[in-house]
Amino acid sequence: AVRKAREQLIIEQMTEVLREQRGAIDALSRRLGMVLTAGEHAASAETLRRISDGLRSASTAEPETWSALRHGGLVAEPDQVGFPTLDVADMQRVTEARADHAADAQRKRLDAAAADVRRAEDLERAALEQEQAARQRREQATEALRVARSTLSELQREG
Repeated sequence: AVRKAREQLIIEQMTEVLREQRGAIDALSRRLGMVLTAGEHAASAETLRRISDGLRSASTAEPETWSALRHGGLVAEPDQVGFPTLDVADMQRVTEARADHAADAQRKRLDAAAADVRRAEDLERAALEQEQAARQRREQATEALRVARSTLSELQREG
């Protein structure tokens, strides 16, 4: 169950990363298309597709390719890649770290809840003890009142 949850978390994280990458590449491609159009160069759908594909390939290529693109020194279109290369071990370490963090957070919440229960039990116990003490004082007061009335009654009859 834990393994399946981790695998699902990795899939969700990868999906989010790829969605962010796609959004950034699409936005950058549109901007580059506007630059081309502003410079009176046609930005056809094919040109925009090639820009997007090139950016996507460069983003997953060797660091030298990405560096060349960032510094304006890319002299050829990067080789197309089907899937980005992923360091699965790194992703698994990140996933395990997140799972450990989540487990620690859950453990802290459980500890805090248990402490709350103990405090509430202590308060309830103290309230019960105070209630019993108050009941005893009331019984003593009732008995003292009965004795005092009885004494008063006897004295009034004698008198």
